Amino acid sequence: MLAEKEGSGGDCIFRSLPFTPELFDAPESELLFHYQELGEFQWAVTQQGLEIQHPETGETAAITGDTLNINGLIYRVVDMGAL
Repeated sequence: MLAEKEGSGGDCIFRSLPFTPELFDAPESELLFHYQELGEFQWAVTQQGLEIQHPETGETAAITGDTLNINGLIYRVVDMGAL
């Protein structure tokens, strides 16, 4: 979820919503739960897409098109309104 502040950046949070119970223990879900527990991140628009960084820990992520890259793990970004 992204919240816009000044048109080219803002705050965001991560939510992990596995579709099946067995996915809760997957490394990908565990990483998203970790990011969810960290709370608010800051995002900024770059030429490559969205760069996301936690202001205290420095942990990062990037969104390009419909992919989210966190530490080399690639996730597909889904519009929750379309589900």
